[in-house]
Amino acid sequence: MFRRIPLTMLSEGYVLASAVHDDGLRLLLGPGMPISKDLMSGLHKRGIRDVVVAERDWRRLTAFSSQGKSRKALPRHLPVRLQTHTESSRELDAALEAAPDCHITPSENPFSQHIERRGATAYDRENMDAMLDHHQEAVEQVDELMRQLNRGGEVSAEAVRSVTGQALERARQDLDLFVCMGINPSESNEISVHSSNVSVLAVALGAMLNLDTEALTDLGMGCLVHNAGMLKIDEQLYKSPDLVNEQDFVEIAKHPVIATDMLYKNMSRVSLGVRMIVYQMHERCNGCGYPRGRTGETIHPLAKIAMVADAYVALVSKRPHRPAMLPYFAMTKMLEDVKDGLYDSNVVRALLHTVSLFPIGSFVELSDGRIGKTIRANGPNYDRPIVEVREKGSSRPSEIVDLSDEPLIRVVKALAQPN
Repeated sequence: MFRRIPLTMLSEGYVLASAVHDDGLRLLLGPGMPISKDLMSGLHKRGIRDVVVAERDWRRLTAFSSQGKSRKALPRHLPVRLQTHTESSRELDAALEAAPDCHITPSENPFSQHIERRGATAYDRENMDAMLDHHQEAVEQVDELMRQLNRGGEVSAEAVRSVTGQALERARQDLDLFVCMGINPSESNEISVHSSNVSVLAVALGAMLNLDTEALTDLGMGCLVHNAGMLKIDEQLYKSPDLVNEQDFVEIAKHPVIATDMLYKNMSRVSLGVRMIVYQMHERCNGCGYPRGRTGETIHPLAKIAMVADAYVALVSKRPHRPAMLPYFAMTKMLEDVKDGLYDSNVVRALLHTVSLFPIGSFVELSDGRIGKTIRANGPNYDRPIVEVREKGSSRPSEIVDLSDEPLIRVVKALAQPN
C-alpha cells in the first residue's frame, strides 16, 4: 500500500525503507538510499511537490507531525450517571469517601529532575526511529494485555509496569520528542493506540507537575489499560461513521466500570491509583462526566491528570464520525473547558507548558513569513515555543529558532500543513 505526501515532509539525510516515486509511480529514489540535498533541489526544480512512499514509511514520516485540520469540536454529550455497581466499584467508592483529599501533591524527589534538558536543538533521527519502534512495541503489548483481560485471563501488573518503565526511560532522554510522538496520532481507531498515546501525554503532564517515579508509573499504567472495558462494548457503537446518539453513549459510558471489574478479577497486586484512573478518567471536575458524575473533590488526583491527557489526545485524533482537530484549536478548546470547570486548572496549565499553545508537532507561520514546525515547548513561555523553520518555497536546510529569544518574531497563524 502506498501514500502520497508533500515533498516538504522529506528531510535531507533521512533514509526510507522503501523506494520513493512520483505521482506516476516513476522511481525517484531506491530503497535504503539517503535523501540528498541534490535530490531535493532537483525535485524542486522539476516542479515536483508531492511524492509517493510505502505505507510503513508514511507512518514514520507522519508520526511526529500533526494530522489535524478541523477547527471545531463536536458538542458534548449529556451527563451520564450509571446506576450499575460491582464489588470493585463499591470498594473504590468507599475508598474515595474515606480519603476525600484529592489534591495533586508534588514530590520532594520528582522524576523531572532526571530529565535530560535539550534546549533549542533538533530531534536526533536515530532517537526518533528508536522511540517510534519502542512505542509500536508498547502498543502491541498493550493490545495483547487488554485482550487477555477481555478473555478473563490473569494479567500480571508487572507486565504493564514494565511497559510504563520503558516509556519513562524514553521520556527521560528527550521529553519533547516523547510528547511529540504521543500527541500526533496517525490514522487509527485502535483502542490500544489511543491508550498508549494517552499514557505518553499523561506521564509528561505528571512530570511537569513534579510527581515522582512511583506516581508516574501508576499514572502510565492506568492510562494503558483504562480502555480495556471497550472490548466488551459493541464496536459498531464507536466505529460507526455516524454521530453517537445519547442512547448509544450510555452504553459506551459503561466501559470504566467494566474495566475496573476486569482489573479487580484478573490483575493481582495492582495499586489503588491505577484502579482509580481506570474508574474515574472520564469524570469531570464539574460533575458532568461519567460513570458517577463526581466532582473535583472526589476525583483521584491521578485521574485528574489522566482525564486531561485523554481529552486532548481524543481531540487531535481522527475518528470515523469526525476529523482530527488542528492542535492549536484543540488546545484552545481545553482552555475553554477548564474555564467551564471540566478540568483541574493546574493540570491544564501543565498541558499548556508541556506542549505549548502551538502544540509540539504542529505547523505555524511566523511574523517574518517563514513556516515553522513546533519541536519543543518553552514552559511558561507557552506562546513562544522552539520551532524548526524554513522560508516558503526554499529547499535550504531548516533552522532552529527559540522564539523566547526572538522578541521581534512571533507566531501569527496555526497551519494544517507546512505548504
